Amino acid sequence: MKALFFLRHYNDIDHVTPVVSKWIDSGHSCDVVLIGNAKFRSDYRVEYLSRLPRARVAHIREVLPRVEYLRWRFQMLLLVRSLRALFIGPLVVALANFYNAKRRQPIWQRTAQRLLERTFKDAEGTDPADGGVVVFDWIERNSVICVEWVEFVVALAREMGLGTVSLPHGDSPHANQLIRRGERRVEPDATFA
Repeated sequence: MKALFFLRHYNDIDHVTPVVSKWIDSGHSCDVVLIGNAKFRSDYRVEYLSRLPRARVAHIREVLPRVEYLRWRFQMLLLVRSLRALFIGPLVVALANFYNAKRRQPIWQRTAQRLLERTFKDAEGTDPADGGVVVFDWIERNSVICVEWVEFVVALAREMGLGTVSLPHGDSPHANQLIRRGERRVEPDATFA
């Protein structure tokens, strides 16, 4: 069975590396695509993953044609919330409104299709019906990767008959959420049940 793992940043690499290692140890194969900062290509854990048999590791800009990557990156930047807090926020909002969901759809479609076919339709003609899974670490609205694109990848994967998994992110986000909610006591909360 094949898997396609997407990694954004340090925490994703930390959480997903053991999963990929066990996946390979179980006799499966996978692609790992870095979708965050390219500097993580030289992270020791990513280098470890790239040395595993039956594992391919690449940054998304190595997979997509240059123009397609630049369009994908531009749309990402328009939708991540951190840019909206800067002095250029109003410009980013105006551009995001101009490049609305309908205009963004073609590039989301092309990038998702290219990434999924790269993993699940290899040179030997592997059929997605043979089984496969697309894996993201836990993503929320204030991520460096916009949820809109992730939802598009997941929907297309499901259309292809692939499984989709969002790995749990760990305790830190829950603690941060508790703090944001103004709670001073760390105790069970039905929000996270």
